[in-house]
Amino acid sequence: MHGHQQLALFSGYYQETCYQALHVYEGFSGKLITTILRPGKRPGGREIVSYVKRIVGRIRQQW
Repeated sequence: MHGHQQLALFSGYYQETCYQALHVYEGFSGKLITTILRPGKRPGGREIVSYVKRIVGRIRQQW
């Protein structure tokens, strides 16, 4: 598999492959910080923690 195909998950309900966009917003202004395209399955705790660490690291680089 290549590129986004690795993120695809087959949905038996819809009979199609699907992705899930994870949107992260800034709490005070409500502005979008980033969107992450991820597999269309329920994320585990480790997956979410890895996203948060990566986002916080990028924010610290910028400020």
